[in-house]
Amino acid sequence: MPMDRRSFVKTAAVAGAAALAPQVMVRTARGAEKNKVVFVSEESNPKAIAVYDKINADFKKETGIEVVVETPGFANIAKRVATLIAAGTPPEIVWYGAGQAMNLALENQLADVGDVLKATGGTADNLRLVYKGADRSIPTSQQFTYGWYRKDLFDAKKLSAPKSWDDYLKAAKALSDPPNMYGCIVPSAETGARVGGTLYSDSLTGEKGDSPTYIAMVRHNIKALTSALSP
Repeated sequence: MPMDRRSFVKTAAVAGAAALAPQVMVRTARGAEKNKVVFVSEESNPKAIAVYDKINADFKKETGIEVVVETPGFANIAKRVATLIAAGTPPEIVWYGAGQAMNLALENQLADVGDVLKATGGTADNLRLVYKGADRSIPTSQQFTYGWYRKDLFDAKKLSAPKSWDDYLKAAKALSDPPNMYGCIVPSAETGARVGGTLYSDSLTGEKGDSPTYIAMVRHNIKALTSALSP
């Protein structure tokens, strides 16, 4: 049965609702090929990519629409999407996180997908990404932030599991005994991991202002980031 591009997007969204994460976005197709859909995904698992290829091959046989899946990886997907947009060949669908999706919405790079969202059964209001009165993405799953704690260490200090930010700060301060143990360790994100890191163990701020360590840390991060991001 013939299927137009918009119908494909609806079909893909329904099929992906139980499998994809965290966001599916549909781009405004400027000068797009009628029988071709470009889908840029964060997926990096070779087995999952192989499944994509099989599904898309069958889909092309049935509809005549070719689905080209690009998998630049989590670290490179933003750059790849930006490159395609700049070249005037934006992808129709991008698998992105909500924050990344909002950035593109603010740049007016996302189409209104309200009809697609309605066709897939809608979603809770707190999961919608609405910009200028229109839905700009299709949420397909949720992510949760969670943590672990050492109950024995908390018990020794007569502390309960934190339920608020104040509780967290109180526990971090009570458990901190440098250099033997630190009450709070903040892992580096992707950028920090790429540029390396330096451990600063003393107090970062005080009543009289930022400590020398804090200033040194900021200078180190600026230098490291500048070096890593320079051409």
